[in-house]
Amino acid sequence: VGIADAVFLDLPAPWDAVAAAKESLRRDTTGRVCSFSPCIEQVQRTALALDEHGFSDIRMYECLVKDYETRTLPMPDIEEAINGQKINFKPNWSERKKRKLESGSGTPTGESGASSEIMISKPVDQARGHTSYLTFAILAPEANN
Repeated sequence: VGIADAVFLDLPAPWDAVAAAKESLRRDTTGRVCSFSPCIEQVQRTALALDEHGFSDIRMYECLVKDYETRTLPMPDIEEAINGQKINFKPNWSERKKRKLESGSGTPTGESGASSEIMISKPVDQARGHTSYLTFAILAPEANN
């Protein structure tokens, strides 16, 4: 009783454990609670229980995994951009091969010696998986401590 600085709840019904979590927190310093829940209904019930037991600064964050697609594309020629030509980020394999042969190396390079490729990324069109939530709250120390 009263020995923990913080409590983490990963339970099917975290709202049922809020009273025990409060009892386990030290009262001479600010106590903290974090609850992991896969369903928003669990978050709602837990937030109500935290509020009823005197917790404050109750915040919830959604944890949604988002996949990204990455790929490497040839870097557009800066001279073409300066001269107002349309820049195309799509691979032009014959031009790439020509630059590679002109440079005399196995890797295409620009005038500065830097790689002439750029890596890009974008979110995958469809979100897969399941979301979850982290709920945080604090319990202020008792006034007489």
